[in-house]
Amino acid sequence: MATVFILALVLWLVGSKIGIDATMVGFIAVSILLATGVISVKDMMAQKGAWSLLIWLSIIMLMSAKLTTLGFFPWFSKTLGNLLAGVNWVWVLVILFLVYFYLHYMFPSISTQISALLAGFLSIALGAGVPKLMAGLMLGWAGSIFCSTTPYSAGPAAMLSTTGYVSSKDWWQLSAIFGVLFNVIWLGGGLLWTKVIGYW
Repeated sequence: MATVFILALVLWLVGSKIGIDATMVGFIAVSILLATGVISVKDMMAQKGAWSLLIWLSIIMLMSAKLTTLGFFPWFSKTLGNLLAGVNWVWVLVILFLVYFYLHYMFPSISTQISALLAGFLSIALGAGVPKLMAGLMLGWAGSIFCSTTPYSAGPAAMLSTTGYVSSKDWWQLSAIFGVLFNVIWLGGGLLWTKVIGYW
């Protein structure tokens, strides 16, 4: 097993140079483990949490990719920008932060959301007069706190949600509660603190 681990690690490091992507490395490693009897098909089928996560992730990834292909996110950013025209920049920042945070329910990873939405949301914020550094930092911080929203929000969440220590129902409920707390802390406390230190 250690040999397969080292092989997988090496292939992940040099795979792009020899034409093997990360998914293929995973298939190679699992195939070797199955062929050598380290694991069995029965062992694999017993991992119900992993299979459930795989199905949900594939659905969310497909949905996100299709919405991107159809131009939904640029349209959404433009529409949101038009709706916020003339609104005070503080409220624009609050609305953008909340929308950006809760839109993560539609994305299977942080990088897909950043590539689809960040540029559009930043342009709306800057157009409304939000200070550049504040706009970048607030949306950047949203990218770290929305990792707790769903079992598929990021790699660590995907792994932790399948351990069985927290039920799926509790995961969703606790994520919703923490999401509200995070937004109150970051928006309420963050904006108040930047006002106190004279940033705006």
